[in-house]
Amino acid sequence: MSSTQILDIIIDQSRSDKAKIDTLRNVLRQLDKPQLLSILSSSITSDPSFRHILELLKIESLMVNFPEDASSIGELVSLLNRSMIGFRHDVKDYKSWFIKITTPDLQSDYQYLFKGLEYDNFIDLINKKMLIINGIPKEEEFREVVHSLNLKILELYLISCYDFRNGNICNYLNDSLQLEEDEEARKLSNLVVLSPFVSKDLLVSIVNHDFRNGYFKIVKEHMDFDRLYLNIIENNIIKLSQYFSFIKIETAYEVLDVTKNLDLESFIFQMVIKNKFNNAVKIDQLEQTVDFGSTFEYTLEDHIKYVGGLVNDVYLRI
Repeated sequence: MSSTQILDIIIDQSRSDKAKIDTLRNVLRQLDKPQLLSILSSSITSDPSFRHILELLKIESLMVNFPEDASSIGELVSLLNRSMIGFRHDVKDYKSWFIKITTPDLQSDYQYLFKGLEYDNFIDLINKKMLIINGIPKEEEFREVVHSLNLKILELYLISCYDFRNGNICNYLNDSLQLEEDEEARKLSNLVVLSPFVSKDLLVSIVNHDFRNGYFKIVKEHMDFDRLYLNIIENNIIKLSQYFSFIKIETAYEVLDVTKNLDLESFIFQMVIKNKFNNAVKIDQLEQTVDFGSTFEYTLEDHIKYVGGLVNDVYLRI
């Protein structure tokens, strides 16, 4: 793709600005890394908005296709930040809206998923996305970008560690996200919400699914699967505390279906230190037990039935 061909798309009077941006995005995502990095927006067009847009699409394409090159992504983000000084938003211009929405989206992705990748702050990144969505007009032309942001929120939610805000995010997704066109994504999200515990196999399915939000290679190739699985185990332990007030650590290994490679006692202790539990949790090292201090609001009969189901499930696995 030559600079002339890119310019031809930009100056094509038969296309709307949205159509031009969609075409440029599709074109840039087909390029290899040297071709992407060779694009100099300042030498292609004098239109300041399309200069910004080309730089944003370059960063986005690198994140989508070459997440291993965090250095190049970081350099482009730094250049973008400097170029955005003095930017004035025009509420009547789609190009301006694209810049206003996409800039903080990619900046937050870089900050949380590349520059300082931590596996316990995905909820903070979700909140960044929700703030962006809150500022987007409700018009039809912005429906796709809102949907893409919601798909990012969904995937981050599915791989995040436990946070007291998880419930609110789940409710938001139920109200805001439509998954009719992605049956597999709907199935995966339902399994996470409705299953007693999320299995390692289910996490594998989540990581291997392309949610079409730009995160596929970032999650699958850039992130550490074992570290993601610890997030899932943390969520499973929170669920465990909702159905057991007291449990032997040996039994917890069986119910959660985790191997002895993980020191479950130390893991739960770290969760206590981080105030992950609503109740005062006590670990008896001599007896090798955990007292979750839980009180159950449902009937004893329901509790017995549920725990009985878990025990039966464990029995079938061992």
